[in-house]
Amino acid sequence: MKIGKVLFLSVLVISLGFGWYKYINGILSRNHVLAGILASANESMNNRLYEQAIEYYKEAFELDRDMEHYLSIHNAYRNLYNEEINEAKITMIRNGFISDLRTATRLFPNEDIFWETLIELRLEQGRTTTVYQLVQEAKRNGVINKFIDSIYNEIKHTITYGNRTYNDFQTSLNGFYSVLMADGWYMINEEENFLLGPYEYVSLPSDNKYNIVVSQGEVKLLDANQITRGRYNENVDGTGIYASDVQLFPLKSTDGWVYINIHGERIPGIFEEAGSFYNNMAAVKLYDKWFIIDNNGKIITETGFDDIKLGLDGSYLHEGLIIAKNDGKYRLYDENLSPIGNFNCDDIDISIKSGLIAFSDKGLWGFVDKDGNIIKEPTYIEARSFSNGFAAVRNNDAWGYINSDFDLIVDYQFDYAHYFINSNTSMVGYNDTGYKLLKLPYY
Repeated sequence: MKIGKVLFLSVLVISLGFGWYKYINGILSRNHVLAGILASANESMNNRLYEQAIEYYKEAFELDRDMEHYLSIHNAYRNLYNEEINEAKITMIRNGFISDLRTATRLFPNEDIFWETLIELRLEQGRTTTVYQLVQEAKRNGVINKFIDSIYNEIKHTITYGNRTYNDFQTSLNGFYSVLMADGWYMINEEENFLLGPYEYVSLPSDNKYNIVVSQGEVKLLDANQITRGRYNENVDGTGIYASDVQLFPLKSTDGWVYINIHGERIPGIFEEAGSFYNNMAAVKLYDKWFIIDNNGKIITETGFDDIKLGLDGSYLHEGLIIAKNDGKYRLYDENLSPIGNFNCDDIDISIKSGLIAFSDKGLWGFVDKDGNIIKEPTYIEARSFSNGFAAVRNNDAWGYINSDFDLIVDYQFDYAHYFINSNTSMVGYNDTGYKLLKLPYY
C-alpha cells in the first residue's frame, strides 16, 4: 500500500516537472521566435522597407499582445506615409493606415496617439462627420488630448447656411417657416423643401398642419393634405394661426383684427391686435389695453394690461406662464394671472418652452427663469430668449449666439438673428441681402 502511494507521488512529481519544463521551454521558444521577428522588423525599418516592417510587427503582435508592437506599426506607417510621393500610392497607404489605426483604437481605447493620428487622416480626407464621431468616441473613452479637444470645439461650432435667400419670414417652433420670395409666399421645412406655395400669403401651420393662404385675393383654409376646408371673402393684410379646437383664426382686415370660424363667420369684436386661440382663449388689444377673451369674443379679464407678450404661435400662454406689463413694468404671471415672485423689468422677450427669458433693465439685457430668478445679470446690448439651448445676443453692431453656459458659439456677424426652431436651425439676416437658414450640424 505504501509502495503504491510512493509510486503515485513519484509519477505525479515527474508529470508536474515535465509540464513545467514544457511550459518554460515554450516561453523560451516563443521569446526566441519573437526576438527574431522583431530583429527582422527593425532591420526592415533601418532599410526603409516600411511595409515589410509592418508585416513583421503584426506577426509579433500575434505572439505578444503588447501595445508597443502597435506603436511600432504606427511609426512604420508614419514614415511610409511621409516619404511616399505618388498620389495613388499615398491613398492606398492612408487607407491601410486608417484601417490599422481603427483596430488600434479598439484594442487600446485610452491611447491618445492612435486616436490623434486617425483623426488627422480623416481630416485630410475631408470626412468632417466621421471626424466628429471619432472625436466623440475618443472623449467617451476618456482620452485627454489637446489636439482632439481643439478639433472637437472647432467642428462643434461649425456653421453652415441654406441654399436660398428670403425677403421675409415667419416661424413658430414646429419645424416650419413661412417665407417670402420674389414670386410669393411659401411654406418650407428646415431642409428648405417647398411644402406650399407660391401664394400671396401663407400662414404658419397649426399643430394639426392647417394653413391659411391667400390666393388671387381669396382667403383659403387648407388641411394637412392641402384640401380646401374653407373659403372666405375677406380683404386680408395678415393672419394668425388656425386653432382647431375652437375652429377660429385671427385675420387682419381693412377695419382691424377679427376672428373667423371655419364657416367664414366672424365672432363679435374688432381689435387693434389679436393673438391665436389657446385653450379656448386669446389675447387681444382694444382701446390701447390688452385683455383675454373667450371663443365667443367676450372679455374675461377684469382689467386690461399695457402689453401682453405673444409667443411665436400667437399664444398669450407659454407653458403656464403669462408675460404682461402694467404700471410701466413687465412681470411674470401664472395662468390665473397671479404674479410669480417679485421680478419686474423694463422690457422682456417671449418665453419659449420654459427656457431662460431675455429681459432688459436700465438699457442692458440679461436672462431670468420662469420662476423670476435672475440667472444672468444684464450685460448684453440686446438679447432674445433661449430656444433649444441657444440664444441670440447683440453687441454694438451685430448679432451672434450663445449656449446655455453663456459661451459665444457663433460670433457677432449678423444684422438679424432669430430663435432656433430645433436643436440646430435658425434664421439669420443681413440688411443688404435678406435672410438665410443657419445650421449648427454638429452641435
